[in-house]
Formats: sequence, structure tokens, C-alpha cells
Amino acid sequence: MILSVATVRWLQRLPGTVAAHDLDVAYSFAHPLNQSRELAKEVLTTDADDEHLLWWMKIYTVDRKEVLEAPLARKVYDRAPLRSVRENGPVVYNALFQVKQSFKRQGLAKSVYEAEGALYKKWGLREIHINAREDGLVVWMKSFGFLPRLPKILATDYAGWARQRGLPPKPPDHATDYPAEFLRSRDSLELFKVIR
Repeated sequence: MILSVATVRWLQRLPGTVAAHDLDVAYSFAHPLNQSRELAKEVLTTDADDEHLLWWMKIYTVDRKEVLEAPLARKVYDRAPLRSVRENGPVVYNALFQVKQSFKRQGLAKSVYEAEGALYKKWGLREIHINAREDGLVVWMKSFGFLPRLPKILATDYAGWARQRGLPPKPPDHATDYPAEFLRSRDSLELFKVIR
């Protein structure tokens, strides 16, 4: 899983350090479900309006069963609007990570998140952006500390949801304290996390 010369050259715009074998190192983390991997796609898009690197990763069990519903997908932008401050910087968009039902609740998300976090720090990325759906609405906020992109809209939505259930409409002081039932009631939610 060696990145192409063009991809490495493009990634060298980032403020961190880059090597051709970085994805191989990052995704070789130890976990019972991660016995082998395949870089299914690596695309460098250089359009001026949407310049980014996209990769798809497949993960297999020891008996070559695919662990994910579809390949894990990530996009890196060398300059994009940050959500924590009013400026642009290098970000990664975690586009897709959906574990098959039979492999859920075995700690794979935590292992992937830790491995990718180390990679993102190495490359000098500043934020992770996610459009969370289904279980991800709860997992990314409560387990990994992601924050809503538009907290005021979420607070307003919560007030209506709470009133319908006879609960106090005041939203929690911290986004991670929203009830899981409320988060699951949404179709999706744009989240972000600052990389430290």
C-alpha cells in the first residue's frame, strides 16, 4: 500500500511529514478484525475548486471476510474552511466508515480512530470533519468528543424534541451530554474535532 509519487508530492504541501508508506503503517494497527488490508482506491483530484486526496480502504478478517459494508473512505484537503476558527487550513473529511453488523461492538472504531489520529497528526492536519449518520451520531460525539458544526441549530432542535416528550427544553451545557435517543432521532449531523 504505497502512495504514488504524485500523491506524496501533493501531501508534502501539508505542514507535517509525509512518507509513501504512511497508509500502510497507519492501517496496520493490531486488532483481531484487522488481519489484512487493501488500498482499493487512491485518487488525487487537482481541480482548482475541489482539490483533495481520496482513498478507500478495505479491511479483512483472518479468513478474508470483509469487515466493512463498503470501503472506508477518507478525503484530505490542504486548505478548507476550519470549523473551530474563522480561517482555512488542512483538514480530513472522514467520508465513510460502516462496520458490518456482525463485526460491530468489537472495538474496531476505536482502533481505526487512534491509528488515523496518529496519521493525521503526522501530516499536520488541523481538523477532522464528519457527516455522522445512524450509530455514528452517538458514537462520534459521546465516545470520541466530536462537536456539532452548528451547535445553535442542534440546541433549537433539542428544545422542540424535549418539549414533545415533556422534558425540560434547555439543552445540555456540553454537546456530548445530549441524550442518545435525541441524537439517533436525527438523519445526520455535521461534526468536527480539532486534532491535538
